[in-house]
Amino acid sequence: MSRSRLFRVTVCPVLMVGVLLAQQARPVFEVASVKPSHPEAHGATIMHEFSNGRVSVEANTYSLIQAAFGVRNDQLVGGPGWIFNDYYSVIAKAERPVGASEMWPMMVPLLEDRFHLKVHREKRQLPVYKLSVASGGLKLREGACASWEERAPPPPPARGATFALPCGRLTAYLIERGTGTEVVGGKISMSSLAEFLTSHFRHPAVDETGYKGTFDVDVKISSDEMWGRVPLDSDPSGLPTVSGAMRELGIKLELVKGPVEMLVIDSIDRPTPN
Repeated sequence: MSRSRLFRVTVCPVLMVGVLLAQQARPVFEVASVKPSHPEAHGATIMHEFSNGRVSVEANTYSLIQAAFGVRNDQLVGGPGWIFNDYYSVIAKAERPVGASEMWPMMVPLLEDRFHLKVHREKRQLPVYKLSVASGGLKLREGACASWEERAPPPPPARGATFALPCGRLTAYLIERGTGTEVVGGKISMSSLAEFLTSHFRHPAVDETGYKGTFDVDVKISSDEMWGRVPLDSDPSGLPTVSGAMRELGIKLELVKGPVEMLVIDSIDRPTPN
């Protein structure tokens, strides 16, 4: 037997074992039921139950795909119109208790199996908000902040005391009788600020300031802009726009074209209920 043939015989089984292990490592649900949901369930994604490895979700098909792949609305394109109108109840059980960070990726093989979903990723040049250093330089400060639980209400400030900023995360509160929003946070990184802006506005935000430290944020913004409007230079409420609020921090916010990773739906079928 030649050396080249011996090489092929000894290596191929190892490669096959690696492929099988990779497939086995991909977590999947042990049991899953997919049925059209009731009309009253229509709306945003609803987590009815999420404990002991059992999950129950009712959502339209688009929302299921978006959550499973962890992409924003502006990142998911393609597919037939029914994915927005057809709602399904998904009841599934994992082999062990899992958290949301594990549960949603487990929906991917379910969508591939039951909906015959096929997707691919690609980069497209689209509008993005670029964060850069303003002409006057950064105007950042950092002070004391309070550690809060994610779902716990903030502690009330003592009489005459200022509001304690939450450490490490940004929180938005309605102010000025609902016409404005106050965004606060302590020890915030520039990447966290970009993520916050991305989650609240129409286009993704990209940090190009080069700043690696942390800082405090306490700015007021027009509430209309918190619902996805493009930043303007003026607002009827008289409160700063997002771009104006960023200037208070010495950050220039501008709309430019940049690469955005998209998830493209190539094909999908309605599932057969079970």
